[in-house]
Amino acid sequence: MDVRTSLRCFGRKELGIGWLCCLALVLVGCGQPLSSRPSSGLIEPVVEASLEEQERAQDQQPESTPSPFVWVSQQRRLFVVMGGWGSCGRTGWGSLTPRKTGMYEPAQRLLAKAKAKTGESSHWIVSCFGMYSSRAYVVTSAAPEKVYSASVETFLSYVQRESQRAGGRSLFLIGHSHGGWLAMRVAYALRQIRTIPLLVTIDPISRTQCTPSRMVAAYFRSATQLRPEPGCTNSPPDFTSNQEKEIHSAVGWWKNFYQSQSPLLHSAYIGQAHKNTMLSFDVSSWLAYQAHVNIGSDARVWAEIERLTLQALP
Repeated sequence: MDVRTSLRCFGRKELGIGWLCCLALVLVGCGQPLSSRPSSGLIEPVVEASLEEQERAQDQQPESTPSPFVWVSQQRRLFVVMGGWGSCGRTGWGSLTPRKTGMYEPAQRLLAKAKAKTGESSHWIVSCFGMYSSRAYVVTSAAPEKVYSASVETFLSYVQRESQRAGGRSLFLIGHSHGGWLAMRVAYALRQIRTIPLLVTIDPISRTQCTPSRMVAAYFRSATQLRPEPGCTNSPPDFTSNQEKEIHSAVGWWKNFYQSQSPLLHSAYIGQAHKNTMLSFDVSSWLAYQAHVNIGSDARVWAEIERLTLQALP
């Protein structure tokens, strides 16, 4: 989860104001589980509206076509970069877009270097989560100026479908926080039918075991005693050891980055990853949550992603 917006208030000493911020998040329903939100089954264009209205409207919109993923099968490689909860940035009109996430620019630099090495363009998908709904916001190389929204299950089904159409072409998965959990889900779903040279999880947090409401509740409890939510302070617990082994076997290389400085929001060592790296950050105790926020766009992380990607390319 990218808690840039929702937890900035906890960096202040005026804790009463911070708790009011969190209470507002609970009241708008950002903590509803995935299954509680209706899913239309198709990815839909984003409607220009206020931030809250825009996100809430996505759950009520009728189905629309075409899918932005229809062109994926025409390319040799597909890069999928997934941000966490609240990681979507805003356009000048206030609309949510993955192009404003902290991972978008590093991903574009990565794609440029991949093209320089191979002489070929790659298709890409960048996603993020908003603050008020369970939907992912998506942009793709097929239509980079259009922003689509989809339920998590719809997003997974589209990636899986287009990956199957692409045969044995390569899939590179990179995800931060809830996006790291999503990257693991994609890798597991495609473990027997898709070539996955690289999986990178960056402080992965379970979207089912660490919902926004659980995380906010943990912050409320910490006012009197530090009591972290178990699902928010570990690698995604909804993956069994056997499932992680299957992911390990399915990917060429699984690199996991994590941090432990954010006491209420951090991932952990994953035994089945090929390589784990714990990073530290120069942040004050009042702003410890920023360690989880910052790791997604950290220069050290992306330098290693570039090295591993270029190494995996022919």
